[in-house]
Amino acid sequence: MVYAGTQDIYDISGLGTTEAGTAFVTRLLSLVGDPRVDSFTRRRWSGQQTKEFIGKGDGTLGVFNTLLKPVLSALDASGGTVTTDPAHITLYQKGTVIASTNYTLIGDEGRIEINTGWEPDSGDKIEATYYYAMDSFKYASACFVSESLYKSLGGEESEQKADKFRKMAEAMLKPYCKAGFLPVKG
Repeated sequence: MVYAGTQDIYDISGLGTTEAGTAFVTRLLSLVGDPRVDSFTRRRWSGQQTKEFIGKGDGTLGVFNTLLKPVLSALDASGGTVTTDPAHITLYQKGTVIASTNYTLIGDEGRIEINTGWEPDSGDKIEATYYYAMDSFKYASACFVSESLYKSLGGEESEQKADKFRKMAEAMLKPYCKAGFLPVKG
């Protein structure tokens, strides 16, 4: 899966085809954009369903948050949309599926609120399986390519813009570097 396209680069960088030819931008996408995202986060992002640890129960009603936001109804590339339907996310307590009637999903925030009727036991590991949007990775890839484009133009102003794009990409990706993602079974 490619994170960003050539038009994304032109839109984010503010450059046009006269400053950066399409073939050059396409090449930078494959050599710089996506590989830098993968290297920075130490993971290849696919938008496929992911399973992650979201917290431990404390014996009370609680709120949990997914790392990846927003939560989608299906695979991003297949037209998944931001969802509030709790059936689009699966919660597990000690490996056992929790009925989706026991929680509310606020998909754009990646927020899961536990309803009355079920309280995660104190100390129990809570995991979630869900689909996520690829927007952050697309934007970061485009920023890394924009950094390279401005570096290739040379000059102090271009170097400053390149540094700005690098910092924007790194800030966008930083939250995804501390996650311990689990493979989805089956």
